[in-house]
Amino acid sequence: MRITEYAQRFQDKAILWQPPRQEIVKLRHLLALRARFKKVRKILGVPVGELDKFSEKIIKKTNTKVLDELDEQIREVEKQIEQPIHDDANLKRVHKIVTSIDGIGKVNSWQLLVHTNEFKNFDSAKKFACYSGRHPDGVAPFQYSSGSSTNSRSRVSHQANKKMKELLHLAALSAVQVKGEINIYYNRKVAEGKNKMLVLNNVRNKLIHRIFKCVKENRKYEKNYMPLIV
Repeated sequence: MRITEYAQRFQDKAILWQPPRQEIVKLRHLLALRARFKKVRKILGVPVGELDKFSEKIIKKTNTKVLDELDEQIREVEKQIEQPIHDDANLKRVHKIVTSIDGIGKVNSWQLLVHTNEFKNFDSAKKFACYSGRHPDGVAPFQYSSGSSTNSRSRVSHQANKKMKELLHLAALSAVQVKGEINIYYNRKVAEGKNKMLVLNNVRNKLIHRIFKCVKENRKYEKNYMPLIV
């Protein structure tokens, strides 16, 4: 009854859920297929290096052929992923905006399009940061507490999207290598003695806020962007 009363009082602020378009559903399935291929390739790729020690040429040759075939399958799936993005005006627009930000590549963009439902399911960067990892080393840190255990070590939330967190972490690692504001920020904080993971966490937050800001304003990221003063 209390939840019902709350919903009635604030129904004017409710954000209605929008089902994903068919293009997003297709992208989700293709990305899942790509992930399976990548996982199998990783499993088969590790033994190849180990087999060199034992000169098991036949097994190595067989594995190499399978790996080459998997690489070809992954490239084919990626072409199928890029096709609907190229053909759909909105997906193409958002993809160009997102990939204009340093550190954000095409794979990050694909996943962002799917997990945000074209940025319809999240109305703020902060909410998406929470969705992408709820623990101190994650994107949005949350302290774990239960009863009197207020100083317990924070834990990874089961509700967090660990795949998205991993991709954003890789994006942050890439962004700090590019000359510019983020690179300067990262090096300055590390020089001050800040923990590298903590600084990378802040970089991930910066990336998320830049992504959402640019998509909201419908513009590519500009390093020397000056907002219009009205």
